[in-house]
Amino acid sequence: MSDNERTPEAIVMEKIPPILNFEDDGSEGPLPTTHDDAGIILLPIALHPREIHERPGGLDILHDTIYQLRYCHRKRIPGLPHRNPPNRFSHAVEYWIVRPVLDLLNQVRPSYLDPLEVKMTVDMKDRNSFVVAEMEGGGETRNCLTVVFMHPSVLNLIKWESESEIMLDLPHQGLSRVLAECSNKLAFGRTSYILITDTQNVVAIRVALVACDSIQLHYKKLPISDQEPLRLTITAFIQESFPRGQKYLDLEVVTNRWSRGALNDPTKDLESDSIVFKTHTCHSDFDLFAVEQDPAHKAQFLRWKEQMKNMQPKSCNIGDKITAETHGFARRNFAMQPRYEPEPLPQSTTDYLQSAKRYIPTEFSEIGSSSQFSIQLTRELTKNLTSGFSLAFACDVITVDGKPLSGVLTLPPLCVKFFDDRLSPVDETPSSLRRDDGFPLILSQCSSEELVAYEDAAYRILAQAQGSLIPMYFGAHLFTMPDGIKLYGVVMELAQGPTLDEKPLVNLADETQIEFIRASRHFVRLMQSADIRQTDWWSGQIICLSTTRGENVPSAAKHVGPVFFDFSATQFGEPGYDLPCDQNDDYGEVVQCLLVGGIRKELLKQHFEPRENWDYYITDIDTLEDLIEEDH
Repeated sequence: MSDNERTPEAIVMEKIPPILNFEDDGSEGPLPTTHDDAGIILLPIALHPREIHERPGGLDILHDTIYQLRYCHRKRIPGLPHRNPPNRFSHAVEYWIVRPVLDLLNQVRPSYLDPLEVKMTVDMKDRNSFVVAEMEGGGETRNCLTVVFMHPSVLNLIKWESESEIMLDLPHQGLSRVLAECSNKLAFGRTSYILITDTQNVVAIRVALVACDSIQLHYKKLPISDQEPLRLTITAFIQESFPRGQKYLDLEVVTNRWSRGALNDPTKDLESDSIVFKTHTCHSDFDLFAVEQDPAHKAQFLRWKEQMKNMQPKSCNIGDKITAETHGFARRNFAMQPRYEPEPLPQSTTDYLQSAKRYIPTEFSEIGSSSQFSIQLTRELTKNLTSGFSLAFACDVITVDGKPLSGVLTLPPLCVKFFDDRLSPVDETPSSLRRDDGFPLILSQCSSEELVAYEDAAYRILAQAQGSLIPMYFGAHLFTMPDGIKLYGVVMELAQGPTLDEKPLVNLADETQIEFIRASRHFVRLMQSADIRQTDWWSGQIICLSTTRGENVPSAAKHVGPVFFDFSATQFGEPGYDLPCDQNDDYGEVVQCLLVGGIRKELLKQHFEPRENWDYYITDIDTLEDLIEEDH
């Protein structure tokens, strides 16, 4: 990132200089003219105290805007072109406040929307001087926000703290005309809000009632602070003024969605059940678009799933020897990639990843350079996999390209995870099977290929953590099962230990729990820096691995650290999937896993907080604990 580029959040949170020290000489432009419209009282304007900056349900639009900006935090916004520092009040308002906000929004909003523009009008006749900025555009013909900047000598004349109805009693007729004109726009929907500010406080105004002879306005006084600076407030109210479909930031046109099943052929007749039951061995053998859109295809798919349920197919058992085509998945499928390159990690996280590396026999590297290899299943491990699409086993590597591994007699077992979507359940609730227009849908049905693609991508992208916070990974391959079925699967290090849901840390010393907490924080930071998010967190996906570090370490000097696994339900910034609604609170989910695992809240608050730039949500650890208690 260059010195002239910053994140969206950094721009809106920047502290601006005290622009009220600037003075202007004379008038700089025409003031808006006021029309004496029927039914509109221009002066005085009635104001009623009311909370207006909160949506129904209590969601604060300032916090919502920060969430949106953090969502697109990887986008870098170049600074505005260099110009001479402003030496007049109106120039300072435009230079330090208005232009940075509009430039930011024009770069992070969808490119197909009209750019935002501003119309500036200025009155500088005395100390009651003020500047009016009318924000326009964004695909809307009306103004989206009007901001009036003024000196405290004017703003203080308005008794905003009154609990009852008050009237504007302003000696400055120009400002009175401006506010009257703004009330017109509010009343007729040509603008959403008026903000009045002296850069130290903000008063937000919106229409409450348009009667036959008056306009009633609601207002809210908002303080300006380091946590809620003026740029953020203006940005939030601009965003709030847009229709729902225009609020999203950093969207890109979908160019490459993941392929879902066979190509749709509308001229092909529906095959008979007997043929389908004999020839279809996975979801990708079906036209899943037709399954989602056509009742006949959907009914046949459900009959096939019922047949698989009755047959209880299991293509392998303990003791079976299975041959794999090395990297067979990548030869036949699109490899997923995140939209963004991983961001640099803090030195403390990098140091931990290096210090926690486990010993992995180098002989296993021969698997990656082979054309095929064989394994023998020794133990089933499926209990901790939640997708319903997979089977996991401990296994021994028997041969690589037909030969034993470099003459080694004994090697530790590995883990193999087969993906078989015949085993997946079908969600037959009405909401999942029907659209609004009555056509059936099966929204929960994805393919084994999709899940393997996400799992494989997660391990590749998180390569820096392999052998420490995640298992060492040996690739995605195509396995020929004993019954002749071909399944994709992944092979990795077998990390053996109790999972966090078994609460193995409850009776251990605080020092051990603190080390576990800090290691888990490193993992969340690592995932978010790599643009990866997990969608099915639970404490059974975290192994509590007890190891020794370094050479000549006494057997009593044990290190207990987390090993995270099962990434088939991850998501990342792949075009078509990186919408704000897909963002997950990985920070909060891991906190809840640790709390469920018996780690004390006091230790978490001290060693897991605070949230960082990658953490989109604002829920604190106390609230997360309350949510767990409600669930139970």
